[in-house]
Amino acid sequence: MTPSVLPYEPALSSNDAFDALLGSLKPITSASKPQPTSEEPVTHNPFFDSQRTPELQVHESTENPTAETANLTLTDNLGVTNASTLSPTLGLFNELGSVEKDEMRELLEAAWKEDPLATLKIIWSARSIPRGKGEKEAWTRGVAWLAEEHPQTLLRNLENVVLPLDIIPKKRKADDQEQESDADLCEVEEEAAELTPASARSHGYFKDLLNLLYLSSLPSTATPTKSELALTGDYSRLAGYAVKDDSTYAGARKKGKGRAVTETKEDKLGQLEAKLGEQSQHSFHRALNSTVARIFGRQLKEDLESLEQAKALRNDGKQDEAVQIERRISLAAKWAPTEGNSDDKQTRIASSIAEYLTPLSVDRSSSSLVRSLSIYRTKYLAPLRNHLDIVERHMSGGNWSSINYSRVPSLAMNRNKKHFSKHDKEGFTKYLLRVAEGKASISGAALTPSSLAQQAGRGSAESIDGQVVEAQWRTLVQSIKDAGTLSNCVGVADVSGSMYGPQLSDGTTPLDSSLGLSILLAQVAEPPFNNAVISFSYEPRFIDLKGNSLREHLDRIKSTGVGYNTDFAKLMRTVLARAVGVKLKPEQMVKRIFIFSDMEFDEAQSGSQNPYQTHHEIIKSEYEAAGYPLPEMIYWNLAARFGQRNSKPVTAHTEGAALVSGYSAAILKVFLDGADFEGAAEEEEEGWEEVVGEDGETVKVKAEGGEKRIDPTAVMRKAIGHASFDGLKVYD
Repeated sequence: MTPSVLPYEPALSSNDAFDALLGSLKPITSASKPQPTSEEPVTHNPFFDSQRTPELQVHESTENPTAETANLTLTDNLGVTNASTLSPTLGLFNELGSVEKDEMRELLEAAWKEDPLATLKIIWSARSIPRGKGEKEAWTRGVAWLAEEHPQTLLRNLENVVLPLDIIPKKRKADDQEQESDADLCEVEEEAAELTPASARSHGYFKDLLNLLYLSSLPSTATPTKSELALTGDYSRLAGYAVKDDSTYAGARKKGKGRAVTETKEDKLGQLEAKLGEQSQHSFHRALNSTVARIFGRQLKEDLESLEQAKALRNDGKQDEAVQIERRISLAAKWAPTEGNSDDKQTRIASSIAEYLTPLSVDRSSSSLVRSLSIYRTKYLAPLRNHLDIVERHMSGGNWSSINYSRVPSLAMNRNKKHFSKHDKEGFTKYLLRVAEGKASISGAALTPSSLAQQAGRGSAESIDGQVVEAQWRTLVQSIKDAGTLSNCVGVADVSGSMYGPQLSDGTTPLDSSLGLSILLAQVAEPPFNNAVISFSYEPRFIDLKGNSLREHLDRIKSTGVGYNTDFAKLMRTVLARAVGVKLKPEQMVKRIFIFSDMEFDEAQSGSQNPYQTHHEIIKSEYEAAGYPLPEMIYWNLAARFGQRNSKPVTAHTEGAALVSGYSAAILKVFLDGADFEGAAEEEEEGWEEVVGEDGETVKVKAEGGEKRIDPTAVMRKAIGHASFDGLKVYD
């Protein structure tokens, strides 16, 4: 029987045909689409409208609000804040993963109008596990927009998801397992970020490509399932607003199973052939299919060449050289679909990869198709999968004692650690002991501090689960230390009541992120500010992290009191009061404060008569009045309120501040010592001048122009300016 495959596609075997196919793609146009604006959209909070002060109401009720008030709004707790960063690209950098569909489109269109390449890099940084937020949902939402508006740019850059970061800036040459259920679509591990050596890490992994192809293959009339929505980011549907049951694509399949007794195998094959035929008429899907097949096929070729080269070196007794060659081998063979598995059923991508590896003619026969699939399985997948020593193969075969735990990726370790303990307790326990002694490694650099903090808070550090979490935490801490140092800084953990929700898809809350990130910062910071955290709610607490385990640190912070309101002004005034109380010299003041919060600060009273001052402006003026420069404020937004615009404590060019968001520890790398911020100079001892403080004493402050400090735009440019994003280019 002829395999179910897509119609013949010349773009698989011809570079010219591939270029022509991509060149034919045009943006999807719609008269009903919102028109892009020159600035990030400013939205007014209905709650603010009803609660604003009389002064604000007078100014904002005028037809022409002043520049001072036009961008102001209130936090949920009635604090004055900014509605917009006043920069579309910065707005996108901070909110790509948290706004709803229509608003996301406005953000993307406005950002693209301001700076297309920066917008493309922001979308990619949302996905990047080692250099960005590691959020595939946010990335997929951005990619979906690119598919509509800039399809050539998307497809010609798609390989940058999986290319090793050490070769991405270089021009790449063109050249002439187990079944998974649909529910696993969003629950696969991100091993690409954990390849050894570190230089071989990639922004994402090969499963990302298959996810995109699967979503593209869905019927236009289908309502996506929950797992599909987690990828596309249509959170209103995830919240339960979608029509369910047989109106969904998965529901239709379930309904079909109920009639299976009346449907023949030929009927099902006919339906599949019709679906594949429909896909082949869609130019973007054709181009996406060809792009994904070529990426997989090219990598499989390179990996097989490396494997054969390594074998030859081993035969010559050159073991060390062979190991270096083997470390180039990617995980493409693990994720390349076997014919008929879940990733291949709806897309038939396996046959396309096979045809790329063994090009066929337009009049291909069924026997030639069978032969190409056989070559794909036996020549490429089998030897490469055997070399990769994939953990799932040992598990399914019952060979638990054969598992090399040091090679198990972090998310796979989290998902399977109970199985390892159950089926190979002695071996797994010995492995954890070796990890504790520093004689074995454990993956953890790709995990988020929030997920580890949540797990550590649930059980004993001495249990099997606890030992795994503590070991993974140490790996995560070391991965940041290895990338650089953080000096003269301290983290502030928001532990107020608003941080208890909402719960994210991985089960964590903003509180888990606040605790995890602040503890991580404390452990990687340089003395004398290491192992110190400030928690704030109603009453700020200065905490020395005593003990050795993550669990002990969490207990220490939680014992100081959590769950009240968010008095940011009181926090900063407490820091200032301590400095004044001990007569701290300005040059001895902490230089940078990380605020891990949802930014919903309480209303702050200013000593001035200006009712329009934001929290940042109020605190800055109070510090300067006391003779101290305000430390650089890193506002790290942990809000995840989908459909609600986040508060912005500062705007794009506020000097001495930065705006970041997300849950990944990788974002800290932007602030490591030696960071070359655009327009920001290194700290220097000179440039101080003497002024008379409120108490009549002479103190030193930075002279005007003595130092160029960071600002939110410079930090964003630093984040997306990493060399790993250099391979990205705008084509349409």
